[in-house]
Parts: sequence; C-alpha cells; structure tokens
Amino acid sequence: MKIFSLNNITSHQTFKGQTKPISEINEIQKQYPYAEFRQTNTRKIGLNTGNIYVTDPLEVVSDNIKKSHDIIVYDNEPVLPAIEDMGQNYFGRNRSDYSKLLQARGSYFQRLIDTDKSRMNMMRENFHEFEPEIYNTTMTVLNARVAEADAQRAYTKKISDFYRQGSNIRNEQQALKDVLDKKVITRESQEALRDTYDSMIQSNRRQSNEELKTASKLKQEISELQASMEDKKSKVNAAEVEAKIEKLTKECEYNEKMSYGRYRENQRLDITRFTVDEKIRELNVSILEIKGKIAKNKIKLNSMFSKITNIYQKMVMKVIK
Repeated sequence: MKIFSLNNITSHQTFKGQTKPISEINEIQKQYPYAEFRQTNTRKIGLNTGNIYVTDPLEVVSDNIKKSHDIIVYDNEPVLPAIEDMGQNYFGRNRSDYSKLLQARGSYFQRLIDTDKSRMNMMRENFHEFEPEIYNTTMTVLNARVAEADAQRAYTKKISDFYRQGSNIRNEQQALKDVLDKKVITRESQEALRDTYDSMIQSNRRQSNEELKTASKLKQEISELQASMEDKKSKVNAAEVEAKIEKLTKECEYNEKMSYGRYRENQRLDITRFTVDEKIRELNVSILEIKGKIAKNKIKLNSMFSKITNIYQKMVMKVIK
C-alpha cells in the first residue's frame, strides 16, 4: 500500500525496516506469511552475514543494506481474493478457506499502523532534531498512512466477519442438505413400504372375495345335494351323496377359514400401514421445515455477499479517488 513515494518526502531515508538475526527466520515466516523472502548477492556468493532485513513497504532498500544482510523480507500486502472467488464460499462448490488470508491481511495493516504510530511518537519526542519542513512532511505522510491502513483494516475486518458468518451458514446449509437427503430417502423407502402394504391388502381382499364366492357356490351345491336326497322321486345313491356333501362342506369351511384369515391379516396390515402413513406425514413436515431453513439461509447468504460486494466496490472507489 503506497500513499506517497519517497520523492514526496525528501532525499532523506525516512522509512526503514528492521534487522533481525537469521536464527529467527522461522518466526519471521510465521509472522509474515505472505512476505517475499529474497536472497541477496552477498548470500549467493557465500559471504553470510547472519542478518535478515525486514523492509518497510515504502522503503527503497539501499545497496549497503543488501550487502550487510543475507535475506531481504518484503512485507507484502496480502491480496484479497477476487469477488468471484469469494462468491464460491457462499454459492459455489469450489470453496476455499480464506480465513488465514483475511487474518494475515488484517495483521498486515495493524503492523503498519503500530509501526507508523511508533515512528510518530519517536518524532514527537525528538522534534528538535528534525528540520520543520521534513518533520511536517513526514508527519503528514505518516498520518495519511495510518488513516489509510486503518480504513483498510476496518474493511478487512468487515469482510472477515461476513466471510466467517457466511462460512458458518454454508456449513449449516450443508448439514441441513445432508439431513434433507436422508429424510427424502427415508420417505421414499416408507412410501415404497406403504405401496407394498397396499398391494398385500388388495391381494388379500381379492383372494378373500374369491374364497367367499367359492364357499357360496359350494354351499349352493351342498343345498342342491341335500334337496336331492330329500326328494323321494330321486334315485340318488345316499351314501355317495353324503360323502360328496361331507367333502364339499370341508372345502367350504376351508375357503371361509382362509377368507377370514385374510380379513384378519388385512386388519393387521391396515394398522401397520397407518403407522407408515404417520411416519410419512412426519417426514413431509420435517422436510418442509428443512427446506424453509435452507431458503432462509440462502437469503442470508445473498445479503452477506451483497454486503461484501459493496465493501469491495468501496475499496475500488477509494483506490480510484
């Protein structure tokens, strides 16, 4: 982030970085995750100094500093992802975790603020050592840098907050969709089970009706045989007729028994089917509730992404101005 080039200040080297021992390189890499670590020629030719130089974003690193250090660490500003990539976190499938990037970006601007405020305090304490023009120009630049860094930090914090909230809602959304999928599958299996029970009930009903019809025909035949035996004019063999009546009676009783058994089976199936119907109704209510929550979350995500888009646009307009 450059507000003014050093030419706006004076020829004096106002902004300077920090020299640190190379033994702290791991800590420096953690502190500056998006920094550029560049070896100097001194390091490349084997004249190790054991020093690392962490440069200020506005500093023009001199040849003398490069000669007296092995590595120059350029504290680069972590760049925000494109708004289209950020949108994936809200609506797309190719989601990326930008939380560390946003945290590093906020820390970057906070470092600028803390460093420049420290410089301003140092300049105030040593006011008599500066020429008035240099002092005023430098303080103006530092104040502008602090204001700009604070604005960028505030923008980044808002984006980070909305990003975190959006991530939480997306995670909730995914959990709801997983539950919804399971409930839809369960409902389909229950509907299939209900259809099976319906088919069994209909089949039992058809067979029961057929068995009742058969029993009715058998009764009619038995009545005719009994009438023939009572008819004095009839020349039937009584023993044969009685044997046939006995056989038909057993067949009639069997069909009536089977029909009644199917009737009782249907009563049990009706109760079971009712239980399945209740489960399906409960699932339908639950599915509607989940779909409602998903729809509300989608509205929330649209709102949050709209706010992030507005912040991006404000940042762009600020740069243009």
